[in-house]
Parts: sequence; C-alpha cells; structure tokens
Amino acid sequence: MKDKRKPQIRKNVYLFELDSVRKTDEEIEVAQNALLDEIVLNGNVVVMTYNQLVDSRGFFSLLCNEKYEEKLIRLFEMGAIRISRFGDVRTVSQYLLNSVDADKEFIYSAIPIKYSQKRLLALMKRCLTYSDLSELNEYTKDNLDDQEKDKLEDLFVEVINGEEQHVDYLSEKDRDYQLGKYQEILKNLRGLLSTVLRISMLPDIYLDPRNESEYKELKFVNFMAAVLAFYDLPDDKMINVDAEAFRRSLGILGELEAWKNKNNNRSVYIREIKKAWQTAPERIADELSYQYAEVIVDLCYNYACENSICNISKHYNVDELWRESGDKSSFRVDFFGRFAKTWRNGAGAKDRFLTDETNKFEPFADKDDQLYKQLDRVVRLVEYIDYSQAGRADETNDQVVYRYEYKDEEQRRQNKRNIIGKIAHGFGMAALCIIVACGIELVFNKLQSMMEGIISFNTALLSVIETIVWLFVTEMLSTIISLKFPRLLPLSDALAKIRESVVDGWRICRRKFTAYSCSNKVQTEQTEPYNIGKTISYICPAELKKYRALRKSEPEPKKCFAESSIYPIANVEDSDLTAQLIRQEELFHRKYGLVYQSKYNTMIVDPIEGENGIFPYERVLPTGKNGVVIIARYKGTFVLLKQYRHAIRRMQYAFPRGFAEEDDKTPADNAIRELQEEIHAVITKSPVFLGRIVADSGLTGGCAYVYSVDIDSLELVEDHEGIVAIEQLSDRELTSWINEGKIDDGFTLGAYALYKCEASETENKHS
Repeated sequence: MKDKRKPQIRKNVYLFELDSVRKTDEEIEVAQNALLDEIVLNGNVVVMTYNQLVDSRGFFSLLCNEKYEEKLIRLFEMGAIRISRFGDVRTVSQYLLNSVDADKEFIYSAIPIKYSQKRLLALMKRCLTYSDLSELNEYTKDNLDDQEKDKLEDLFVEVINGEEQHVDYLSEKDRDYQLGKYQEILKNLRGLLSTVLRISMLPDIYLDPRNESEYKELKFVNFMAAVLAFYDLPDDKMINVDAEAFRRSLGILGELEAWKNKNNNRSVYIREIKKAWQTAPERIADELSYQYAEVIVDLCYNYACENSICNISKHYNVDELWRESGDKSSFRVDFFGRFAKTWRNGAGAKDRFLTDETNKFEPFADKDDQLYKQLDRVVRLVEYIDYSQAGRADETNDQVVYRYEYKDEEQRRQNKRNIIGKIAHGFGMAALCIIVACGIELVFNKLQSMMEGIISFNTALLSVIETIVWLFVTEMLSTIISLKFPRLLPLSDALAKIRESVVDGWRICRRKFTAYSCSNKVQTEQTEPYNIGKTISYICPAELKKYRALRKSEPEPKKCFAESSIYPIANVEDSDLTAQLIRQEELFHRKYGLVYQSKYNTMIVDPIEGENGIFPYERVLPTGKNGVVIIARYKGTFVLLKQYRHAIRRMQYAFPRGFAEEDDKTPADNAIRELQEEIHAVITKSPVFLGRIVADSGLTGGCAYVYSVDIDSLELVEDHEGIVAIEQLSDRELTSWINEGKIDDGFTLGAYALYKCEASETENKHS
C-alpha cells in the first residue's frame, strides 16, 4: 500500500555559529547546540565549508578526540552533516594539503601548528599524501631516548626570515616539560588527521561546488556594499545596536584600503581594522565602533560562504540583493538579527574582538562528558530521520529552494511527529518481542506443571534453575526468530530498546529549539532555483595555479607574457586547455606552470600553441627586478673578479654583477650596492647607464642593465660569493684576454661591447 503521508520538509542549512572565529567556550556551546537542533529538531542537513571543519576550535576539539570521532563519522555517514566542495578541492584531505603549501603564511588557527614550523608541516603533508600516520606515532611513544628527543625537538624548529629559531631551556626539566607539550600536540594532530582521512573517503557526504557564475555578484564585497548602505537607515531600523556606534563602524570600514581595493579576503579587513583601532586618537572611547566593524566583516564573510554553497535555505530573500535599489527588508532584518546574536550584548567582547592572532591551541573542555552524551543521543535519534530529500523543500518535489523560515514551525512539528512515530513503532516491536518471550515463559511453566508429578525438586533450587533456563531458552529462541523476522528483536535487545525508546521519546518531546531563526516571516514562500552544481572534472596542479597567479600579477613593464604570433602562449584560464595540459602531464610527464621559485629566479614552463598542438617551452625569469652588470674603472684600469661559478662548476673572470634584491631600489642603486658588497668600493661619481643585455635569450627571460662607474678604492672581500681575486686590466690587456679566451662570460663580453660603442660614439662627437 502506498504511503500517502506528506513528504518531510528538509532543507540544507549553513550555520554562521560554526564560523572559525567563534572560539570561546560559550560560543562553541552555542554552535554545537545549533548543530544538534538543526539535525534533530528540524531534520535539516547541516552543510559545512572546509574552513568550518578544520578551522573551528569547537569542531577540531571533537575531531582530534577518538571518543567523539565515531559519533561524528556516523553523523556524516547518515547524511546529517555534509561538506560543500569549493573550486577544485574534492576532499578535506586535499584542502589541508593545500593549506600547508610552502608559500603560505597562514595555517588554520584551530590546528596547533605554526606556518613557520616547516618540518612539522612536511610531516603533516606526508601523513595526508600517503594516508599513513605511523610516522606520527614514532614521536608520541613513552620514554623517548636522547636521540628521539632531539628529533622531536627538531620537528618543532621554526624558520623565520630564513633563519632557524631554537628554544633555549633553563633546565633539563624545563625541556622535558616542553617535549611533553609537543607530544600532546602531535596526539591531537594524529586524531584530526585520522578523522580527516576517514571523512575524505566517505563517498556521499560531499556537495558539488556551486557554479561561480550563479553567485559572482554575491561575494564578500557585495554583502559589504549592502551593509554599508545601511548608513542612512533611521535609528528605529537599526535593531538591537547602538545606532551611532554602528554608523561610525560603517565609516571605519569605508575608509579601509581593503574596501577601496574591493578585496574579498576577510583576514585583510580584520588586520586593517585592528591597525586602525590601535592608531585611533580616541582608541578607548571608540572601541565599540571597531568591535562592531569586526562583527560586520565576520557576518559578510559568512553570507558570502553561504551563497557559495548549492541549495542552501537562507533567512532572507536573495533577490533583494540583486536589485540596486528598493526594499531590502528581509536581508536588513536578518542582518541585524544575526548581529545581535553574534554581539550578545557585548558579553566577552574583549576576548572575542580586536584580539591578537595566535597559534596557541586550547582544546574545548567537555565538562562531565555532557557533549559526548548529547552526541550519543543525537546519533540514536538521527537513525529515525531520512535525509535523502534534503535541499528540496517543496512537498511536490519541485526543484526549488525555499527560505529557511518557509513552514519552519510545521517542519519541526512534522519532524517531531515522524520521530515519535518511529520511536513508538520501535517500542511496539520491542513490546511484541516481550510478549513472545512471555509466551515462551507460559509454555515453560506448562511444562514445569506437567513434570512436577514425575520429578520432585527443591523449591528454591528449582526457582533459580527455572529463571536461568527461561532466560537462556527465551534469548536463544528470540534470537532464532529475529534471524527469520528481522523486525523482531532478541529479548535482551528488546528490553534495551524499550528503555531507549522511552528516553528518546521523552527527550525529543521536551527539547526546545534554540537555533537562530529570522523574525521576518514575510514572503517566506519565495524561492531560489535549484542548483545542479559544478562537477569537478580535474584538480588543477599547484604549478599551474601559481602560473596563473603570476600572469595576473605581472607588472606591465616586464612584458614577460607579451603576445606573439610566432610562439603564442595558450590561455591557461580555459578549462578545456587545463584538462589537456593535465592529460599531457599524466601521459608524458610534461610539467607546465611555475615549477620552481627562489628569491632570485623563477622557472616557468609555458604552454605554447604549435601546429601540432600544445607543447612545453621552459624559461627562467628574475623573481625580482632585472640584474645589473658594472664596469668599474679604477685608476684607468678595468676591475674584474676571479670568481667560482656554480652553474659551470669552474672559475671565471667577469665584471661585477648581481641580482636586484630590493624592489624599491633603482638599477643604479643596485649597481652601487653590488660594488660595495663585493669589493668594498668607494664611488666617486654617479653610475652612467650604457644599455642593457640579454646574455641567453634561449633560456632566460630577464635582462641586465649595464653601468660604468669610477671608483676611488677597492678591497678583496674574503669568502664572499666565491670571489678569490680581483684583477685590474688595461684596455689592451682586457682585449687580449678576450682574444685568448680567458674571458668567456656573456655578461662581461656584452657589457664591454656596449662600453666600446659608447666610447667610440663619444670620440666621434669630439672629433
């Protein structure tokens, strides 16, 4: 018979309460209660971002604890919690791997690792890459010997500005205490990585990323613009805030460089707000406005995250934000409602806003295991809920997404009725099992009555034996029956089920909904189109991502990616081309993109469009500005250096030359710096620019600026960059050395040619 009951309304929801900046114990408790309310009372699916999962102190505290791990994994498996993919990141494991990129100076704050702890990050990367946590276990065992202690200590060495930072201990006891702290960090990290690897392998918990074209006008800066427009609202529309302080906070945000540059990075805004507050004349008196500004930034960030996820039921009508003008009442009411819930009348504001960034990790304290017990009950209750239709809020199963407040109270009542109905059904089946057991008892009693005339037993002994035999036979028979009829439970399970059913029914009836809901109930039936999502067809290699970023950030004067009809560089932003480059890498091991970078050189492999398709063409660019070659003249002679060159693995005679190490210096400044560093030269006149040379245009994409400089003194600097001697040559001697092949440095030969041309032109002018 077909079930004619209305389908349960279920929605996908994003919880602002799980934002990674909510770090106090009180905020974490609010977030965890909101999570449980949504999945139990509403029957909704909570969709998390990668950032929420690994950067939330509350969630991290659970993920790194084995006791909670199984409960959380079960919630993922049952579909109560899901994760939204973003960009080309398919799993949590991949997201963490991206976060430990060597170039990044930010590691998620809930993870007790600093970006400067390079060896620890490398260990974490190996664990995720090879799905192997055994290396972590080697550092966390008891009774480490001296060599193992040294290895553990070296694992936490920090590298800051290219220098290793070591910890000096006052005593061996002090050192042992710190090593114990290190082991505690590694144990927490092992718990997290274990859960991350398990979650990464669950097949059905991920939502495809939303197509960016669907929300390109609803990013962070768009929400900031919508909130900044509240400046002209009358005071009575600014609900639950200090209206004047709120307007001042909008003024503060409007003056930030991040806003003027339309930056979408929350961290940049937070740093600028704090810096502005620290330098403000009325710093103490106007602290409230700067705290308000930080709340606004956090909310706008979460609105942007929410909009990047497919089929999320929101608390406002999204179409209001597409309009440049007109009523935005539902968004306004939702914003100020969320503002009030986040601000909490300023409770603990000094601990939550305008605080210093820190890598210190404080695990969440679960007093008396209350959260664990609550999780255990939630997992049991979630067993009664079917999440398969979540995200399609219409009972006709139309592919639309309604507002969160659409029939929300009816949804809670229906969800509660369904759960109680299933609990009652389970209770009934358990009671039936008890009845069957009682029937077995009656049969047993009948047999006992029939045997009393034949066999005489001691009454007390008979009672004991009777009880034991009855329990054994009943359990055995009920177990056999349950194998044939799975809905019937063995006696022991039936008794436990009755107890659970009573407790679960009582708790679901008395639990009150405490999560956030918008007070604006107008036009809740308005819908958004259902998002199909964008399938991730490939994962773009890190080298290609860096190459894209380099092309976008290239200053115009460098012209490193100039257009050419002879060797046209392919458009790496094209998704079909990217797929083709990845295929070439997998088939032929061709690496495209930015493959290596130091502070001096950047090696890239360009995808070139040829007659037979795309082919790789490698080249080396200067990481900074172009270098310099200096023709130093001392007492009528040319100054050359005898220097060991690593690239050719031998000595070479050459004019002084070097890289541009500081971006704010001119080539002439760099020429003077090189002479002072390499030969301690005293400059008598300003350097004269002679021209530029490209020594190897088949490989290098940079050039070197050539200067002529007169100096008054020089001195050999020992042990500096392989320089072993200084040679002073006359013009004739220099020409002779070139003819003899003693000078084969391309930069020197090119610079000398420019010098001779300049001298010849000057001579012609004077003649």
